[in-house]
Amino acid sequence: MLKLMKEKNISLDVELGPEKMSTLHLAVNVQDKKILKYLLSECNIRINATDAGGESALHYAVKSRSLEICEVLLKKGVNVNKQDKCGRTALHTAIGQLISDPVSSIS
Repeated sequence: MLKLMKEKNISLDVELGPEKMSTLHLAVNVQDKKILKYLLSECNIRINATDAGGESALHYAVKSRSLEICEVLLKKGVNVNKQDKCGRTALHTAIGQLISDPVSSIS
């Protein structure tokens, strides 16, 4: 479906719903590494796009605790210092998760 949309010159770099999530946010949210890699390598997707709360795809990846997805984003050059509307970076989010749930954060 994404390939067809790209072939028809339909932009995949859009904001969806009241949360203003991008297609990149959605791919990270469902932890689909194949779609994520396709969006980043084949489509003109803004890797540092933010949702309505100012969260980037890296914030979403950290919240989903997916090291693989974080790795893909980091290798593609995501801005690790990007702050949400409250001034939190993805690292702040990760530390917050570690403090609130140390056992499952480590496993």
